[in-house]
Amino acid sequence: MTQPRVPRSVLIAVGLYCTGLIASPVIGWLDPRAFPTTSPELEAAARAGLSFGVALGVAIFLLIAVLLYKIYWRRHWARVALLIVTALGVAAYAPDFLESKTSAPLIAALDTIVVVLEVIAVILLFMPPSNRWFKTVSGSTTEAA
Repeated sequence: MTQPRVPRSVLIAVGLYCTGLIASPVIGWLDPRAFPTTSPELEAAARAGLSFGVALGVAIFLLIAVLLYKIYWRRHWARVALLIVTALGVAAYAPDFLESKTSAPLIAALDTIVVVLEVIAVILLFMPPSNRWFKTVSGSTTEAA
């Protein structure tokens, strides 16, 4: 039995989410609030916070990359996990958006575009063509991977 083709909705969803995944760190790097000028006393604390933020960002990036890979290979659990990760990300982003729309409106606009792309991607993963594809199983796709 041949594997059904990946539906266009899944391909677009993975592409949109990958775009957001790549754009997010670039936008973060462009954010003037990310590297504030601080007093020498606060510099060590700021570096520690930045190091933690980078480590957390890399971990989230890798998690989402693995989920997108698994989605492409038809793992239903991965699209559910991506839905949860996206919902948590949107909830975590909301307070920053309210602050950044006045202090860095361009960054807020770019971040909003990324969030919208990610939400659209998740919606596409649950559209009827995607649902049919994830439900269609053959012997090779029922294995846990």
